[in-house]
Amino acid sequence: MHLPPIKLRTQAVPSCPICGSPNSFLAPLITDLLYHVPGQWQFRHCVEPHCGLAWLDPRPIDADIGLAYASYYTHGGASNKQPNILRQMVQLIQTKALWLSRSRKTRQRMYLDSLPPGRVLDIGCGGGITLRLLAKAGWTAVGQEVDPVAAENARHFSGCDIHLGAIETLGLAAESFDAITMLHVIEHASSPVELLSICKGLLKPGGQLVLVTPNINSLGRHLYGIDWRGLEPPRHLQLFSQAALKTCAEQSGLQVAHVFTTSAFAAYFSLASQQIRASRLPGETHNYQWIKSMSFKIASTMLRTSAEGLGEELVLIAIKMADELPS
Repeated sequence: MHLPPIKLRTQAVPSCPICGSPNSFLAPLITDLLYHVPGQWQFRHCVEPHCGLAWLDPRPIDADIGLAYASYYTHGGASNKQPNILRQMVQLIQTKALWLSRSRKTRQRMYLDSLPPGRVLDIGCGGGITLRLLAKAGWTAVGQEVDPVAAENARHFSGCDIHLGAIETLGLAAESFDAITMLHVIEHASSPVELLSICKGLLKPGGQLVLVTPNINSLGRHLYGIDWRGLEPPRHLQLFSQAALKTCAEQSGLQVAHVFTTSAFAAYFSLASQQIRASRLPGETHNYQWIKSMSFKIASTMLRTSAEGLGEELVLIAIKMADELPS
């Protein structure tokens, strides 16, 4: 779906939004080949070794960013399309091969399997897939979404309560959630530290935040370059390294328990990146994209890209520490 002609107003972001450093380099100009928002966009990369954040410069102003989501995938709800024969074969391999499927299932349940089910808030719940999985696992799952179309889809698909509106405007009770999840949300946030600070306020003492976001240092980003699915300008305002994500959480006052990368959805990132490249280069073949994506997934697993920090996604697990008792 192509949008009618629009022009997003932008603002310059010359310094790193996380560490404040002015030292950076600009990546090549890219266009939005996913949802066809007009314009050319550029990521700036922080060169500080303790950071490594990439961010959009210039980026859309907050008042206009909603225009970039007019045809976003969450408007379609959860997909019920029947896969073709080749896709069924690939999915069967992923299902039957435990060494490929275990990490997918753990990631789909947002790494909460080790916790006793309680009350969980899924921020930016999209079409409600994560909510539905967590509810089936015994959690009292509640969603938040700013997009009314996506919120209605999530409500219908998951059967869970959905709060419509920006998280800071909802008036949710402080310290009322045992866990908060965010799947591919923080890269969209104009103020990621503020977002995590809000999460801290909503968590009970000892509560856990789990978020997943694209990894700017992933194998796929190095392999596919400007066609890597994780870039997604102008909706992705920043892309994190492990160091930058850890710093962001610490600045919010959360205690970082673990930051790591995962290749659980490497096949998806590879397939989507191939499709972006094929749309950019008329001569690029569409043949065997599913097989290539599965090969990328297997190679990522065998090469232990997650252990080396090259997985396609970053995972942050952080804790709201209980107040210290008086001595």
